[in-house]
Formats: sequence, C-alpha cells, structure tokens
Amino acid sequence: MGIVTIDAIDYPVYGSHLAADINYPVGLQSADQYFKAATHAAGWTDATVDEQKAALATTARVFNRQTWQGAETDPPQDLAHPRSGMTDRYGDAVDEDAIHVNVIVGSWEYALDLLNKAKLQDDASSGSNAKKLKAGSAEIERFKAVKGHRFTTRVHELVGEFLASATAAVVGLATGTDGEAMVDAESGRGGAERSAGFA
Repeated sequence: MGIVTIDAIDYPVYGSHLAADINYPVGLQSADQYFKAATHAAGWTDATVDEQKAALATTARVFNRQTWQGAETDPPQDLAHPRSGMTDRYGDAVDEDAIHVNVIVGSWEYALDLLNKAKLQDDASSGSNAKKLKAGSAEIERFKAVKGHRFTTRVHELVGEFLASATAAVVGLATGTDGEAMVDAESGRGGAERSAGFA
C-alpha cells in the first residue's frame, strides 16, 4: 500500500506514486517510473504532481467500491486489497499478504484514464450507447449499443480476472416440452433424438 499526501492529509493508494517500491520489478516500482516507459502516458506526464496524487486517491476509492473475489486479508483495512481467497485466471491462489502487481498497475492505468477524462468514474460501462455516428459524409449506424466493461480495456485486462463477476459462470439447460434434456450430457451438443413434443 502506498500513501499520497494532499494538503497535509494522507490518502492510501495502490502501489507507490514517485518513490520506488523495491518489492516489485524494475519498471513497476512506482506509477511515475511505469509511465516513463509508456507511449500512452501524455495525460500522466502533463499532469501536475498534485493532479497525479488526486487521480491515484480517486482510483483507490473506485477500486474499493468494486466487488472483488475473496475477502479482505486483515479487515478493516484501508484498501480492498490484499485479499484472501482470490485466484488468477489460471485458478492459482493469489498471495493474500500482498497486493497483486496487476491490481497496482491497473490502478495506475485507471488514474491515467481519470486524468484524461475526469468524469470516467461516473460511467457505468466503457461501452457506447450511441446508435449513429457521423463525421462529414462517413456514417456508422449500429443495431444496438456496444457493451463494455466497468473499466477501460487496459484496466480490465489487468484487474478483470480478480473481480467477483469474472469468476461467475452461467450454465443453461435446453429441454423439450416434456422436460427432458435435448443436449448430450457428455459432449454438450444436441442429441440425435428429439423430445416427444418435437417428434
């Protein structure tokens, strides 16, 4: 956990702002170090140090409001991480005593997103409800809105696997009018025989 100080008040943040945290690999030891090697970081490098701090503190609040896998390791804690009972995309347990590096980097990326678009935290989704887009003679019309994640693509690629909804699965069962399954249990494919209602 890092701390940023704004007007003599300390705010907990994910990772370190300027000072290198040697617990992480070079290039990931502070937000400032990370963005120095990023081609998309103009919003970060153009921001004042206080704007960067505010973006990191706001990100911590947004991340704390999300529903993550597992439970806080040592409640009550200032941040939603570290967590016990969290697994990565491969099903491997995540260290419950440390904040996963992807969560830290994801928080930095979200802070950059906030610097680029302050109202981003008010968006429920990174998708678009625009049905028609037009620029000059070029025009695109969609049949329906484009669905997105709560976070931008960069952030979702980093933290999406740890969100509680990332592990949720929807399982369905197709049946005929007689209530018998029309799907072969072993293969998951439609069976050769139809239920009585479809004979």
